[in-house]
Amino acid sequence: MKSVYFVLLLITGFRAFSQQQPYKYQIEVQYKLTSQPDSTDKQSIKEEFVSLLIGDAQSLYCATNYLVVDSATTAELSKGNSFGPPMTFFAEHGTKNLLVVFKDTTSTITVDCASKFLIQPMFYKEPKSPFTWTILEDTLSIGGIHCQKATTDFGGRKWEAWFAPSIPISEGPYKFSGLPGLILKVNDTQHYWNFDLASIKNANKNISILFWNKTPQPVKNKEAFFRKRNTTGIIVFS
Repeated sequence: MKSVYFVLLLITGFRAFSQQQPYKYQIEVQYKLTSQPDSTDKQSIKEEFVSLLIGDAQSLYCATNYLVVDSATTAELSKGNSFGPPMTFFAEHGTKNLLVVFKDTTSTITVDCASKFLIQPMFYKEPKSPFTWTILEDTLSIGGIHCQKATTDFGGRKWEAWFAPSIPISEGPYKFSGLPGLILKVNDTQHYWNFDLASIKNANKNISILFWNKTPQPVKNKEAFFRKRNTTGIIVFS
C-alpha cells in the first residue's frame, strides 16, 4: 500500500467541476461498506465494496459492482447489443446500490433511482456539504498508513473518521470530505454505517457512467429527491 504514496501525493486538490464523460481518474480507493439500514433488524446488515475514484477535477463514488456492470453494458452497446450483458453476468456482478455521487471543491451531484423496482435515475445538485470537523489527537494505523481521528455531525448522526495526513487529498467515501487528508475509514457512532479501507490503487483510466442506458432526470432539490425515491434504498442519511 505504501507504493501508492508517491502517486497520491501528486494529487493536490480538485479544480472546477466539469462532469465530463468519459472522465479520467488517476486513483481508485475501495472501501468495504457494512450497513444496517434498519436499526431494529440485525438481519438487514449488508456488506458491499464501494469505490471512490479521484481525478484532477472531480471525484466519483459508487458501488464497485456498479462500475463493473456499467462498463460491461457500455461495451455490449458498442457492439450493437442493446440488451447488454447476459443475466448470468448480472447475477454474479449485480448490485442494488445504484447511487452515484460526483464531487468537486464546491458542488455535489447525487444520482440515484426513483425506486429500487424502477430503474429511472434522477439527480440533484447541491453545494458541497460544509462538514464541521473536530480533529482529535487519537491515531491509528490503517494498512500501514498513519491516520488521525476526526468527528462530525451529518444527516442526523454523529460520525468518526480516520484520515491520512500524509495523503493530502481532502476526500472520502459518499459525501464525506473536508479533512486535511484522505479519509480511509468512517462510521457513525452506532455503527449502522461503516466504510473501511480495502485498497488503494492507480486507476489511470477513462470512465463514463452510462446510468443503465438512461438519462438522469433533474429534481429541484434534495427534499424533492427523497420524496420521489424509495426510502428503503441505500441512502438513509443525507
